[in-house]
Amino acid sequence: MNSALREAANQARQKPVNLTHNQEVARLYRKSLKMLSSWVIDREIFIEEATNLRARFDAERGVSNAKAIRLLKCDVPERDRRGEEP
Repeated sequence: MNSALREAANQARQKPVNLTHNQEVARLYRKSLKMLSSWVIDREIFIEEATNLRARFDAERGVSNAKAIRLLKCDVPERDRRGEEP
């Protein structure tokens, strides 16, 4: 690959998006709700579990320690990878 083609490819490539903490949490919450809806069949159970999920997010709302925030953000995707039911 010549340098002109490599340079054009680098310019066309999208840059990674830097999200704010609030955007990351909102996306994580939405992804969690979607995963929950795929596991739960009954609407009443879904509403109850969604309320519990929201309570978990609200309980950790005031966390300001960067290490604790990082651990909390890693909890849900890790559980997704293991295939655990919500």
